[in-house]
Amino acid sequence: MYYNPMTDHYSPEDGGGTDPGQQNLTGSGQQNPYSYSDYGTAGPDGSSSGQQLPEKKKRSKAPLIAVCAAAAAVIVALVLKFVVFASPNDLIVKACKATFQAEDDPLAGQIKKIADVTKDGEFSASGTVVIPQGLMGTGYQLATPAEDFELEFDYDQAKGGQSAEFQFNYSGRDYDIKEALDDKTLTLSLDGLYSAPLQYPYTTDKSDSAFAEMVGGSESLDLADQAIKAFYSLTQKGSTDTAAILEEHFKELDFKRAGSREIGGEKCRGYSATLTEDWARDLYDDMLGAGMTDEIKNLLGTLQGLGSTSFDADFSAVDHCRITYYVGKGKLRGIEIVPDQQAVKDSSAVEGDSGEADSVLAVFKGEDVPWYQTEITGSEGGKVTLDVSKDGDQMVYALSSDENGSGVLKYKSGDGSFSIESDDQEILSGTILAQDDSAKIEGQITDQTSGESFRFGIDLSGTAEILKIDGTPADITTWTQDDWSQFVAELGQTAYSY
Repeated sequence: MYYNPMTDHYSPEDGGGTDPGQQNLTGSGQQNPYSYSDYGTAGPDGSSSGQQLPEKKKRSKAPLIAVCAAAAAVIVALVLKFVVFASPNDLIVKACKATFQAEDDPLAGQIKKIADVTKDGEFSASGTVVIPQGLMGTGYQLATPAEDFELEFDYDQAKGGQSAEFQFNYSGRDYDIKEALDDKTLTLSLDGLYSAPLQYPYTTDKSDSAFAEMVGGSESLDLADQAIKAFYSLTQKGSTDTAAILEEHFKELDFKRAGSREIGGEKCRGYSATLTEDWARDLYDDMLGAGMTDEIKNLLGTLQGLGSTSFDADFSAVDHCRITYYVGKGKLRGIEIVPDQQAVKDSSAVEGDSGEADSVLAVFKGEDVPWYQTEITGSEGGKVTLDVSKDGDQMVYALSSDENGSGVLKYKSGDGSFSIESDDQEILSGTILAQDDSAKIEGQITDQTSGESFRFGIDLSGTAEILKIDGTPADITTWTQDDWSQFVAELGQTAYSY
């Protein structure tokens, strides 16, 4: 049979030579209502009946309904794909991003702006540090007995270079120390200590030089060169997007639905995954590696070979650890971590360690900003709470612990002032004011015993001007033993001639 969509009727598949205009479509002998001859138009044989065309009928709404139905089907499919059938990993990532946004909190917003000033690797930082005599101890006199020790500094970092300047008064004498670093040399100016600037080419081979013998051998110089190369490479690197690395590894976990939990009067869905030792180690390696350059890795490899440090980490206790995220109304409401006791016991290498670990549950109960009401509890007792409240333009962050007492951070968004109290005693106060391309931080740390305060101030800017050291520098790698003796003698004479 052949279906004619124009008439909603069927006809035999083989037309049998029947005139298309006269073919019986209903099987009852009825004429085709769309016969050419019925409308006075020319048929296949050129004949015409001469009849007038019928009045135009109203257009059916069926096509419009079909289009709307198709569009609705597409919308439903998208909803099913991105909401109903979205992976638990994606749902958790979105919930975390919706929960921890710097824009939700004025202090977090200021901290983010400070990080943004320095993130591309070009910035300057200048300021002062003041140390009262009462905090320096009786064995040291960094200033006259009646004065505090004050250090002024200026640090600049940009593509192709880095520089710093330190000015201070030591026992009545003014000193001005300058340092400039580029991709080949380190230059120092010791105004107040030595008459000429000094230069050290850290990229050249000095293994067979007389200078290497004078300073203890080529191995010491190689280590110094590697350290300078590592520092310079770090100044040229810029910031690392650790959040992207975390998200990438997070999506490798196999999350499954894991019941629900009521948090803050809201029923939240649980999504659980099991961590592995290999996963934790890969995350650690990538996070550590992302913050490093090849020069830093080379330096760490050398230090590890010398036995002075080790960056190996044991993640066996993480194996089979279960982590569950609780999501409610698109936001993260809780995290539960349940370690595998056998894995913890097997990884314990500390004598006297019980080889057991508590389960930990962190819940976020804040209405608009979930983490404004945070509770962290352990399965064996112990509780830490964070409660954030707002009083006018002042934010109050109250942190309390069953074991470590309490602390309160207060921040006023109006003038940027802040204070930190521990067990009702103020230990730090100051101001934080950050804009899109600059920031100003001032503060003082109060010693609870003496009442003296360590004071500091830092101005950050998103632009930098690398310091140019005046004078012709002396290449210290070409010095003879007599040159070194003369340098040490002059240095000692100026430093102790008071």
